[in-house]
Amino acid sequence: MIGHAVLAGTAGAGVMTIYVYLLAWLANRNWQVVHILSAVLSRRPLTDRKLYHTPLAVATFLHFFIGVLFAIIYCKLLAAGVTGINLHSAIVYGVLAGLLAMLIWWLTFIVRYQPPGVPRSSYLLVIGSSHVLFSVVMVLVMEWLS
Repeated sequence: MIGHAVLAGTAGAGVMTIYVYLLAWLANRNWQVVHILSAVLSRRPLTDRKLYHTPLAVATFLHFFIGVLFAIIYCKLLAAGVTGINLHSAIVYGVLAGLLAMLIWWLTFIVRYQPPGVPRSSYLLVIGSSHVLFSVVMVLVMEWLS
């Protein structure tokens, strides 16, 4: 079950990341989640070229690791009979994960650092809503693997 969670969480995080980067490009906004996480970890502006070395690699790993953690939690809930492998469960879990992600990012921006040029309110909405896509992809992969 852990192997399924790793694959499903990685796939969900990957699709979610591509979706957020595509939205950022289309809207011409700084919503690139991995780059923003890198900036927060290093407390550097997004324009700093040093983001493209170790901090960006660490941020990428953390981003996907968190996706796998969300998938492991889903598997535990599935094993306990709390949730199922269906669209409704995926959407509910995605909304809850998105709300948690929004809260964590909001607190991070207040307590640690908000990179200049990151529009907080729209970024939080994009992050929150993209977790529904993450969860749907994650559940689809779990269904495919089972």
